[in-house]
Amino acid sequence: MDLGVAEELETTHNTVVLGVGPFDPYQFYSKSDPIETMDDIKNKVWATTGAIDARAIQLMGGSPTGMSLSELYLSFDRGVIDGTPRPLLTGVGRSLDEVVGHLSLVTFGVDTSILAINGDTWNALPEDLQAIVSRAAEARDKQQFAMVEEFMKDALVTFEEKGMAIHQVADAEIEKMKAATSPAVAEWLEKVPEGQAYIDMVEAARK
Repeated sequence: MDLGVAEELETTHNTVVLGVGPFDPYQFYSKSDPIETMDDIKNKVWATTGAIDARAIQLMGGSPTGMSLSELYLSFDRGVIDGTPRPLLTGVGRSLDEVVGHLSLVTFGVDTSILAINGDTWNALPEDLQAIVSRAAEARDKQQFAMVEEFMKDALVTFEEKGMAIHQVADAEIEKMKAATSPAVAEWLEKVPEGQAYIDMVEAARK
């Protein structure tokens, strides 16, 4: 948020960001075969969420097709798709354990939940109320981190209990995936002015 997103929301959309929390990370769901290496992605049809993950799947040899959440269950059930990159929340909410055999853990993307307020409404609040709301927003962010961590643990247990096989993709294979999809990052950097600062922040967080 501090690298320009919050400022743009405020100046362009009259929106003040009060906090940001995570959703759980994206993983690989696959119907019949586990995804344990980058080669396992090849020659499979993947339901993707947008241009970035579609490009990444394409660079790793898969065949991407854009698809909404509501279409996933039937598409897996009818054999239209072989896999999808989605968070655990999607698998639980859409009962994908009924039509998918494997979940491969790679933790390659995290959606965020932004808590925001209309700028005029925020500016109309006295400073003491702004301080109270800000503290509450900070508490909400911390709580969401804790809730997501607990949800991830519970979701994996639930999936296993319902018969899904859970796989952990090895670090060496994740590095191969990162190398193969680096052109997608380069293309993204050309479109986002502060892109490199975001990349640097992500890499710093890994350490």
